[in-house]
Formats: sequence, structure tokens, C-alpha cells
Amino acid sequence: MAEFIKWDRPRGTVHNLATALSLKDSGCNLLILSDASLYVLQNYMALDVEFKSRWADETFDKGYKPITFQSENYLAWVDLVHQIQGEVLDMSCDIVEALEAINDTAQVTNTRLEDIRQEIENLVTQQSTAQSDVDDVEELLDAINIILGGASVLIGA
Repeated sequence: MAEFIKWDRPRGTVHNLATALSLKDSGCNLLILSDASLYVLQNYMALDVEFKSRWADETFDKGYKPITFQSENYLAWVDLVHQIQGEVLDMSCDIVEALEAINDTAQVTNTRLEDIRQEIENLVTQQSTAQSDVDDVEELLDAINIILGGASVLIGA
């Protein structure tokens, strides 16, 4: 049976395992940290996150029972610890360079979209011109029919 730990005893953070397991496990937060903060966070994650006495498996008003090898949630806790440690790797990058790369891609995309818009506009203009040509041909045929009709009246008279 797990020992009971009073809330004021650990002298540090206590994590509620049930809460941690209920949160989204996909990357959904972006943090921008100084090198010093990242250093401390990585050190904390590398070792302190494995400190079972800081994980509350059961909570009570006056304290908690920490995770143990015998806990029902022990394997879920191990998976969570590995996930947390894997997420806090140093992924330092030059943010300006990354934003410039995004901007360059957006400009290329914008140029291509402008080319596509122009092609569509040209097609619409050509289609409009073609329709105008059809209308002109129909008017000519009507005029020819009138002339032929008038000629047949004259010939028949």
C-alpha cells in the first residue's frame, strides 16, 4: 500500500496523475523560452518528472498517495513520463529565418495564384469574345435570310 503524503511535505510541485492523463497528448502549445529557462525545464523534465512521489495517484483533503510500482495507473504513468521527456528536446531554431522561409513560400504561392487568376480572366474574356462572335454570326444569318426572303419575293413577283 502506498504511503500517505501530506500536501506540505514534498516541498515542490505535486502533479495529479488523473488530470495529466486527461489532457491532450498531441502537441498543441508553442512556448518561446530563453536559453536559461529551456535549460532548467529540460533538466527538470529529464529527471524530476520521474520522481514518483511528486505524482498523486489518489488525492485527499489532507494529502495524497503517490504513484507506485503496484499502482493500477503505473504503466500509464511510465508512458506519460516518456512522452513528456521526449517533447522537451531542444528544438532551437532561428525564428527570423523560419519566418522568412514562410514569407518566401507565401510570396511564391501568391505569385502562382495571381498567374492562375490572370489565366481565368483571359479564358473568361476569350469565352465572352467567342459568344460575341456567335451573336454576330447569328445577326449575319438573320440579315442573309431577310435578304434572301426579299429576293424570293422579288423573283416570285
